Amino acid sequence: MDSRSICQLQPGAWVQAALAYKRRNLTIVIHNESGFRYNEGVSESWAGFDDWFTRLATEPLPGGVAAAALAAAMGAALVAKVSRLSLKRGEIADSDRDLWRVALIVSQKLQAHLRTLAKGDEVAYCAVLKTKALPVQARTRKQAWQLATDIPIQVAETCHQLLHEIPGLLSVCQMGLRVDLQIGCWLLANGLEAGLLAAEANLQAWGDAAEAQPFRARMEALQEDRID
Repeated sequence: MDSRSICQLQPGAWVQAALAYKRRNLTIVIHNESGFRYNEGVSESWAGFDDWFTRLATEPLPGGVAAAALAAAMGAALVAKVSRLSLKRGEIADSDRDLWRVALIVSQKLQAHLRTLAKGDEVAYCAVLKTKALPVQARTRKQAWQLATDIPIQVAETCHQLLHEIPGLLSVCQMGLRVDLQIGCWLLANGLEAGLLAAEANLQAWGDAAEAQPFRARMEALQEDRID
């Protein structure tokens, strides 16, 4: 069924959504009980995401850490957006303005870092796969595992850093922006947990207790300083 046919449907259900792809844009058609219809063209920048999601679903790489890092980057982008919009408000206390300025700078910086980590995880795990046939104690194989373990911990640490900025923001956030900020927080919190989960799995597969200790120390520091 194409988008034109969908537009002729009677809106009996609460929401019926149809996606009709054309050459360079995506049309979203939504019906609800009140007969509301929403059409919007989505930019072709989604094409890059389409390719990435296809690889995520069909190829060994990218994997879970890259997906978690990208989701966390989206969380950081939401924090940046809320910060930018909050700074545009006419009436805002100087102390609140300082909070939003810091949050904007930090969230933009960490968003870029999380995107870099998403790409870096592919490189790191590719090295793990390529050195899989080497002896367990081979230096190159150890280095591959170390990098593949360091990156998810970096994802967790980056999420943790930005999460420290959010509690103060929620108390001064405009009601209409609060949901975006809360969703950003949720994405970052899950990025933190995903990073720790992947790092623990890698350490168990790696199995070298002495060389794993520095990584475990970083993970324990994050676990002890959880943000509720």
